[in-house]
Amino acid sequence: MSGHAHPLIKDLKSANSAMQALSTQLQAIDITDPVTLARRAVQTFHGQLLPQFQMEEEIVHAFVAGRDENLDQVMYILKDDHAEIEVLFRKLESEVNQLSLLRAIGSLLEEHLRTEETEFFNLLEASLSPEESILIHQQLRRASKT
Repeated sequence: MSGHAHPLIKDLKSANSAMQALSTQLQAIDITDPVTLARRAVQTFHGQLLPQFQMEEEIVHAFVAGRDENLDQVMYILKDDHAEIEVLFRKLESEVNQLSLLRAIGSLLEEHLRTEETEFFNLLEASLSPEESILIHQQLRRASKT
């Protein structure tokens, strides 16, 4: 299937656009209103990132777990990232020194995206048949509508 990016991979990459935009905002040099940015970041986390993380873990990761040792390792790293990102956002909701925490979250989001883009998507695509990819894609679509 490699070289023929299925809609599953396209959807996963597309879902990362909110994370990429947030990462860029959080690492900007000229953050003038960290309180407002933190509030928006927390809203984006709860409204977009957390549901995305949950669907990835409950549908994609669960479907391919145990198929490939390298894929399992990358999924473990990504799941650990999800947990760490969630902890940082929960801390952000009550943090006084928001600027340094915003930058830390932005950096972690960027690292997470890089892992997905350079490792996870390639391993995922290589481990799935076209039929399996379609099945996961359909499950993600249904889950995102609920």
